[in-house]
Amino acid sequence: MTDVELKNLKDRLWHSADMLRAGAHLAANKYGQPILGLIFLRYADILYKQHKDEINAEFEKLKGTRRARTLKDISIEKCGFYLPECAYFDAINDAPDDAKKATLVKKAMKAIEEENEKMDGVLPKDVYAQLVPEEEPELLSKIVRVFKDIPEDISIDLFGEIYEYFLGNFALAEGKDGGTFYTPATVVRYMVNVLQPHGINKKFLDPACGSGGMFVQAARYMHRHNASAENDTAMNFRCYGVEKEPDTVKLAKMNLLLNNVRGEITEANSFYSDPYNAVGQFDYVMANPPFNVDEVVVEKVQKDERFSTYGVPRNATKSAKKGLRQKGNRAQRELPLDWLLCNRAERKRQGGTRHGEFRKRCRQERIRNPQEDGRRRHHQPNGDAAFEHVQLGDAPGDTLVLRQTKGKQQKERRNPLH
Repeated sequence: MTDVELKNLKDRLWHSADMLRAGAHLAANKYGQPILGLIFLRYADILYKQHKDEINAEFEKLKGTRRARTLKDISIEKCGFYLPECAYFDAINDAPDDAKKATLVKKAMKAIEEENEKMDGVLPKDVYAQLVPEEEPELLSKIVRVFKDIPEDISIDLFGEIYEYFLGNFALAEGKDGGTFYTPATVVRYMVNVLQPHGINKKFLDPACGSGGMFVQAARYMHRHNASAENDTAMNFRCYGVEKEPDTVKLAKMNLLLNNVRGEITEANSFYSDPYNAVGQFDYVMANPPFNVDEVVVEKVQKDERFSTYGVPRNATKSAKKGLRQKGNRAQRELPLDWLLCNRAERKRQGGTRHGEFRKRCRQERIRNPQEDGRRRHHQPNGDAAFEHVQLGDAPGDTLVLRQTKGKQQKERRNPLH
């Protein structure tokens, strides 16, 4: 399939989301669940069909012998899972266009989970009842037919791209909330290319994995750069993710299955939980952490080795800021001293020309007293100007210069290393 054909296919499939928005009784942030579930169902159907002749031939060959095996065991060996007949896409598509189709889809999803332990609890089920509204009971049938149009000779690898395309569009539709489960693929590809993962039997960790995009891009990079006909073991790596939202955990697990990536996704809050005992256990760690999260309980993380090694940066929480405002005070920061903070603190206020007042403002900002950071003063022979150099943070040679000249204070940053 050419790039143009794939783009046209994605656009046609996205029409199903438009149909859903028009007729389904679903909240805007729930559109993705039934659509992504049907993508997975169609993927499982096509992949199983591509191996079915081989599976049946093996079954007939071994039947009646001491080496006889079940269809399920052979299927798992040949294509990674077993697809029961009630989950065949044609069986669902050919059923009458009425409300009973939601029951058929739910039954198919449950059957797949029951026959494949690794899929237990992953697939959406009950949500399809909301896709057969009384005023348009044939809505689910229309959406199923859209995905029936995916050609059965399609490369299985392209399902991963289709899934990613839908994830990205659903995230875009949700606005800023979409960032909780999806990082744009271009950003992730950039991160992976900077990291340049390579080698055999490597372990990847994403402690805020969302829908698993980091793992998928890492797998594609490893495939492009490391896999070879002579050394298939170069693809032997495993991914481990942590995600606290149950629905997003399901999206991530489906994403790994669709992209044939080996790994585990654990439902947990990685601020307070470390399900993989992560320190020193992984070869690569990639994450787009939730920078905007507030109200993290510092006492619960400050002794955790994952956070305490380099220090725990802290901001006043929203509730603390509210309390301070009610008392007529401004919120105070508790952050390491660096040039930007000092510069920002100084820009915030006008007036006050003496170094003592600057130090006072530093104390008000909860920033270390410059006297603790190796202050050096230089005076001009004529007494017209004085300079105070304050060593900032740990950067060698990085100083903030306060210049007192004829009653006017000026400041500049000097770093002789730059």
